[in-house]
Amino acid sequence: MSSVAWNPAGTRIVSGSYDNTLRIWESRLDEALPMWQAAPLRHSQQEKAAETHRLKEKIDDLFAEHVFVESVLEALRTDPDLSDADRQEALQLAPAREIYLDPDDFNDKAWALVDPDREDKDTDVALALRLTRMAIEIAPENSNLLDTHAWALFANGLHAEALTASALALELAPGDDKDDYQGYVDRMRSLIEAAAALPAEAGTPR
Repeated sequence: MSSVAWNPAGTRIVSGSYDNTLRIWESRLDEALPMWQAAPLRHSQQEKAAETHRLKEKIDDLFAEHVFVESVLEALRTDPDLSDADRQEALQLAPAREIYLDPDDFNDKAWALVDPDREDKDTDVALALRLTRMAIEIAPENSNLLDTHAWALFANGLHAEALTASALALELAPGDDKDDYQGYVDRMRSLIEAAAALPAEAGTPR
């Protein structure tokens, strides 16, 4: 309840609520008169469109921060600044907003986790693989994304799949970049051969 007012005789009270409804109360009985409950106030089409646009922008910002739709949904469920009505609308909008994600954002996040020259080897390579799979699902013929995907596969010990992805990245690479991509394939192959030569308990170098 957000506001109340008495009638001049003091026999009835009108209350306004945050859900945009009005109720008429019989003060002597301390109960609402259901037949006097007002319908929710309607926003103009322009106001509704503006509010939906604001929610979409909020959802897009959450995707940039949290990446995965389930994390975005959880953030929306627990956002104290959203009204119940806005929360329900946002939860319905969020899954469809996933198609607007930028695969390059996924790629950048993943590469930081699987770059073979990274200093910190104790990174979440499983997350990186999930990110690259999402990226190539959006842009399956992007050689840069495929190369990162190959290194994510390699970091997760999926060597055969990694070489296949690396070879595909080489095939799709622009002509001027093919020498670089051939170098990536050769380096990965040499790392896999080195890993195979290690004792089993040594694990996969990353």
